[in-house]
Amino acid sequence: MERKYDASVNSIFEGLKWLGLSWDEQYQQSERGELHRQMAEAIFQKGLVLPRFYPRAYGRQREIGGAGNLVVQPGMRELSPEESDRRRRAGEKFALRFRVPRQSGEVVRFTDAVYGEQIKAGADIEDFALLRSDGMPTYHLASCGRRRRSAHQPHHSRPGSSLEHL
Repeated sequence: MERKYDASVNSIFEGLKWLGLSWDEQYQQSERGELHRQMAEAIFQKGLVLPRFYPRAYGRQREIGGAGNLVVQPGMRELSPEESDRRRRAGEKFALRFRVPRQSGEVVRFTDAVYGEQIKAGADIEDFALLRSDGMPTYHLASCGRRRRSAHQPHHSRPGSSLEHL
């Protein structure tokens, strides 16, 4: 399996070279687990994320939000801080999700370098995952969070479809 993995990684780098792209450093996301955990904990302490617990009894309960976005585990957002802390200390598995503002009339506004000004109601944006229940960071934390700490990367490239997730 290691040879197949190495061949896949080498293929990606060969493709980047073919496109004339280079990089300053090469690392695997899994090598930075401690950095990602520290970043996630700092964000958690600021109250910007919430744990989403995944007990077997809860299953895959879902509902559709205001703009047709999938909302996983309705009701988990309202979990009290005391109950959340109790479940964390008890070792219950959870993912960390960004707490998107949901107040009435709250909007998220930003200017995308490709698509221009973007405006979306907070109620229509899913609380997106930053850290999976197995401790692995998602794209948002591993790529964007790291980039914010590095001033030499002023822009970040991503597929156009990523705006659909907002």
